[in-house]
Amino acid sequence: MVATSALFILDEPLPEISLLVLEGERVVLSDLAPKGSPDPSTRPLRALWSPTSETLYFTKNGAVWRWTPSGGSTRFLAGVDWSSATISPDGAHLAYARRRSDGLHDVYLADLGHDGRPVRIGRGPRDNPVFLNSSQLWFLPQGSSDCIGHAPAGPLVYNVSNGTESPSIIDNVLRVWPATSTRA
Repeated sequence: MVATSALFILDEPLPEISLLVLEGERVVLSDLAPKGSPDPSTRPLRALWSPTSETLYFTKNGAVWRWTPSGGSTRFLAGVDWSSATISPDGAHLAYARRRSDGLHDVYLADLGHDGRPVRIGRGPRDNPVFLNSSQLWFLPQGSSDCIGHAPAGPLVYNVSNGTESPSIIDNVLRVWPATSTRA
């Protein structure tokens, strides 16, 4: 794990959402909301640090942005408004949920070491992804019972290495350490 010299402060009380990154006493990123900001989607939300580099990801204006001290803020994923974003402890993968038109979610996985292009994973709607370790991604299936009356499966673990899903003995994930998720 890389020791990061920066601290970020994401203040999300609506509507005045602000993002501030400090390196020591020096401000290196400042996106402060003007008083009475009318549209929260124009403000930074759901910030997430990489556990292995000084890279901060956040949503703003319907896209995911990536900030580094040397490169500043650049659009990383256009047209994506994520929830439950999580980065693997080795910093190699990013996963997040994205709302579908039917109100359910799909989970996407991006390989940050290569092209970073996200790919939808899982068979059916999924939500609340959290990396348990660098190769196992926990998530919940979503949806109502199928036409035969079976309830949706319980929590699942997705194997990043081979793309398989297995039932999880873990019912719920509140937090992981190191904290590599936007879940509070």
